[in-house]
Amino acid sequence: MKKNSVILYFVFVAIIILKVFIPTNLDALEHQRYFLGLNGSTIKLIGDNVDFCAIRTWENACLGTYFSPKVGLELSAGYGMVVVRDWDNSSTLASYFKEYPNSTYRTYLYPIGMALHYNILPQSRWQPYVAVGGMLMFWELKEDVDGRVHRVSGLRANMMGTLGGGIEFMVNEDVGLEVGGRFHIFFTQDNDMSGYDDVQSAAIDFVRVGVNFYFGGTGEKVVIKEAEPIVVEKRDTLVIKEKETVMIPEADTDGDRIIDRLDNCPDEPETYNDYQDLDGCPDKKPEVIFEKEAPIILEGVTFETGSATLTSNAKKVLDQVVQTLKDYSEMKLEISGHTDNVGSKSANQKLSERRANSVKQYLVNNGIDSARLTTVGYGEDKPIDTNGTVAGRSRNRRIEFLRTE
Repeated sequence: MKKNSVILYFVFVAIIILKVFIPTNLDALEHQRYFLGLNGSTIKLIGDNVDFCAIRTWENACLGTYFSPKVGLELSAGYGMVVVRDWDNSSTLASYFKEYPNSTYRTYLYPIGMALHYNILPQSRWQPYVAVGGMLMFWELKEDVDGRVHRVSGLRANMMGTLGGGIEFMVNEDVGLEVGGRFHIFFTQDNDMSGYDDVQSAAIDFVRVGVNFYFGGTGEKVVIKEAEPIVVEKRDTLVIKEKETVMIPEADTDGDRIIDRLDNCPDEPETYNDYQDLDGCPDKKPEVIFEKEAPIILEGVTFETGSATLTSNAKKVLDQVVQTLKDYSEMKLEISGHTDNVGSKSANQKLSERRANSVKQYLVNNGIDSARLTTVGYGEDKPIDTNGTVAGRSRNRRIEFLRTE
């Protein structure tokens, strides 16, 4: 690489450092979150025509910051050395880890890199990430002959593109353990880096293991610390306090344990009486609770045999219905009559209709608006028990009430 290109690269890195890592105002300095990382990994230079380089290790240190919980920038520098692999046994995997016995060459690596991080799950303890960036690879080929080391190539530099990823485990809000890998590719490189006329075209930085230390700012990368209790006006469900996520109870003006947002009567406390206890409104429990989803059968609404005349006991039961309808003026009911199968079907149909109308008339006579009541007769068509026994037929002869409004 030309000297002018190297100078321009360092000027660009210096500008990034001044802009990102040194905030221009005290407020930014207070909220900026930084990290210092140390890692080591295996490094493998990839040859062009003949793959002469063995797998060795290199070490890196990095300084970074996060613009948001998901996006950060990392600057790194490192040191490593690769040697010629045992290419006499190149057909075996072990040859990538062994140095060629008679080799005297060493390739020293001094990478300086910059990469953007994107955290996929920033609020989790396990944080997978991807990284993309560039690297200026300084390198030097040396030869060690009889204990005397001399330069073969001199210090050179080449630009590389970087793509990688990994996962970081947050031990706590200040310490993270990282494992991952990177792939680096030379943009321009036509020199022998191994001493054996082998032109390297890329490098694989794999099994990368390290530790990151976070400091400064208010810490937005992960929420782990137990929240401290704080007092807030009655307004928000969720308050973000620096590094902590704190749940704040919503307002409950009337103190009935139903928050105002879900309370139909926020200024009046709920009457807990096992009737509509979740609407937040004071109420009186009905004498009879009618449901919209399914009709109810009132035990005791009976008639004189073979007629639509209410028994005295039936009137006492219906008095409860009258009171309920008076307490809840918006309520409307459907009254349905049912019989057993004794007698003709047409007679049973007419009897069920008369009995339903008889119940309606009793309610109207006691002050209930007839417009709130409808009737229907089903005869023997909807039994709820067998008609083959006395008890079954008794259950089938009934009046049902269904709330329609």
